Amino acid sequence: MHLRTRKIIQESGLSVSKNVMMIKPVGHLDALIMQENTDCILADSGRMQKEAYLLDVQCITLREETK
Repeated sequence: MHLRTRKIIQESGLSVSKNVMMIKPVGHLDALIMQENTDCILADSGRMQKEAYLLDVQCITLREETK
């Protein structure tokens, strides 16, 4: 999870489901390995959407507009 996203969640008093694992940011290679070995990605990043597509992993886009 991006540090900015974590901060917004904490400041707004939102809670995250126990089914969602929040971890500290990792490098790009580690992120790719985790993406490849998951069932679904929640993303607001266009880069992660493309990577999910290339890895054939389901991706739920958390934004109103994509490019």
